[in-house]
Amino acid sequence: MPRAWRGVVARSTAMLAICGIAFLVCPAVHARSEKSSLVHDAAVPDAVDLKWRLCKVSSEMSENEQGVMHSSVDQQLPKHLGANCFRAVVPGTIFANLVRHGTYGDDFDPYFETNLASVPDINTTGPEEWLYFYKTTFEVDESVDAHALLELRSVNYDAAVWFDGQRVVPSAAFPAAPNPSDVEGMFRRFQFPLGLQTAGSKHKIAVLAHPPPNPGSCNGGQGGSHDLAKDGPISQFAAGWDWIQGTPDRNTGLWDKVTLRLTGAVQLQDPFVRAVDIDTDARTATLQVSTSVNNRDDAEERCAIVGMGFEPAEQDSAGGDQDGGDVDLQYFTSVRVEAGATGVDVEFPDIALEDAQLWYPHTHGTPALYRCRIVVVSEVCQQSEQQQGSLRVDGEELRTSFGEFEDVDDEAEVHFGVRKIEPIVNTTLGGLQFNVNGQPTFLNGGNWIATDQLMRFAADPQRALAEVGLHRAMGLNLIRVWGGGITERPEFFDACDKLGVFVFQEFWMTGDNNGRWAGSYDWPLNYTTYIGAVRDTMLMHRNHPSLLFYDAGNELYPTSKSPPPQLLASMQDQLAEVSPDTFFIVSSMTNSTDFNPSRSLAPRDGPYTIMAEEQFYERNPNLWDWHDGSVVRFDYPGADMPFQPEIGSVSHPVWRSLLNFMTADSAASFPGPGDTNVHPTWTYHKFIGFTPKNETPAATPVPARLVTDHIYQYGAPANT
Repeated sequence: MPRAWRGVVARSTAMLAICGIAFLVCPAVHARSEKSSLVHDAAVPDAVDLKWRLCKVSSEMSENEQGVMHSSVDQQLPKHLGANCFRAVVPGTIFANLVRHGTYGDDFDPYFETNLASVPDINTTGPEEWLYFYKTTFEVDESVDAHALLELRSVNYDAAVWFDGQRVVPSAAFPAAPNPSDVEGMFRRFQFPLGLQTAGSKHKIAVLAHPPPNPGSCNGGQGGSHDLAKDGPISQFAAGWDWIQGTPDRNTGLWDKVTLRLTGAVQLQDPFVRAVDIDTDARTATLQVSTSVNNRDDAEERCAIVGMGFEPAEQDSAGGDQDGGDVDLQYFTSVRVEAGATGVDVEFPDIALEDAQLWYPHTHGTPALYRCRIVVVSEVCQQSEQQQGSLRVDGEELRTSFGEFEDVDDEAEVHFGVRKIEPIVNTTLGGLQFNVNGQPTFLNGGNWIATDQLMRFAADPQRALAEVGLHRAMGLNLIRVWGGGITERPEFFDACDKLGVFVFQEFWMTGDNNGRWAGSYDWPLNYTTYIGAVRDTMLMHRNHPSLLFYDAGNELYPTSKSPPPQLLASMQDQLAEVSPDTFFIVSSMTNSTDFNPSRSLAPRDGPYTIMAEEQFYERNPNLWDWHDGSVVRFDYPGADMPFQPEIGSVSHPVWRSLLNFMTADSAASFPGPGDTNVHPTWTYHKFIGFTPKNETPAATPVPARLVTDHIYQYGAPANT
């Protein structure tokens, strides 16, 4: 046998079920050496990290010259380049790393008082201020040759990569999306093959991240000047909203996980296990397991054997794994992979699953998960070999052949779940209802933007478990990931899988910036980039049982224009191909005059203001609407609100929390009666008043009995 690469795998999760059919999925793989640090995983504390540095782009050399210089093993940096380098953290944006480095002062806190306003915004500085190289080195273990791959799980907004002094381009099959050579879009994975590297060799990598081309200005509105929406797959809130200030660099850089993988010639990509014919009474299902493989050997055809096994996963109450041993391989299949071929499909025959452990949201049962292990081995094909991709399950010949390999090329261990989701339009409620494993399920959720404005915890599994755990502790069983925010990372979905919390994930459009109230119905400008990100997001998410459904965007209307028809059709085509049983709806909220529950969740959303206590017992409290030619309370016959995608908060931070983001003097400068004399720091942090206001005050005044200052109704505070 040729000497291949031996390894074990970092864990991920998997699976999804919707529209009456469940998916069980094995996602992206991350292999790790048993002997030493073959994988340098910058986001996992237990792994050997790549040690990153940030180097400011110089105006004295071209970007390509600097990329060559930063990544050349045998060259030293000129003084004018090396002097502007400092240690960095990945995941970490440019601005987050500058804050960490102390660029704005050793004690600078961007969230305290109005500190963030002191940082020049990209709209003022231009993109040049935020151009930096991320650079690192790695060494191949002395015992084995290996194929090296650099994986960027995301970058904002586009990137160029150099390896050992040469510019490299991403794999055409990772992700499997239109024009993957265009490395742009905030929510899209890229993999850069770096070739076969010899044992003991040392190498350098340099990554140049460019800011979004249309950053716009932060003028305090929804998405600032709205220009950021032109760039499509990006966080629109980075230009500011009515609840947050803008982020100076618009979160430019390697904000998500970066992994260097060293593998054998044949690699696994986006494995997929689909459960069909689910019988929740008999607790049976049929599993359809498949994966794609890539041959990184450009010279030789490889004959590969793929093995797979699965078993129930045992978890503790906090979502941690109790079992750590390898899953036994039970099923085997073979495939020939031409030299340099990518995206070659491999399928196992159907597998009958008996006594299935079903995944439920925590409010209705146990979120049961399974462990799935997939392993591939390969050798250079001999002319006489007859491995033509025949599928022989449990065949002793394949099992015996597999056992003769001392090493494996690639391996994955993932978690998945089995559940059956049926979305229906409930005619009594006038909107959507979801049945989970045959049970009508009441969904009680909260909105989610991101765990940190600067994306500093994007790949932190413990942070995700803690914050999703807080949602669960409040009795919530659904989290809406809002369309002006981010596509949440696998660590977030892993936490939701383990804790039994559904996810409603929106794509990156809002009525505030994509035509309804501002911006343009024609945005984003680059449909190819947008659809590439949509497709890759679906590939990354289809693994998770917590994913309940997708939504094209926030408050898009009219749905005949938003999203643009061509873009919407492409999104639906990608869904049909990549994740065909996933439920999809066009908008979170449209309009009561032509509300269609098959295209949007609700005719209205809100309210967003403080309300009198008695209003909480009213139907659709403090919501107003055009009806029969006039503005009336949204409680007339037929004014149904079956699925409310968002309402505003009615709480206020406690004193100790205020002191986390303002001085004691600012906190003590409490607004006066009727929300008068509001301190500038309170205004900067988006203060919303304590006096009830109408959603349409000019058209219909708030009844006098409801105009109550929620603070001063008890008298002036004695200690302000």
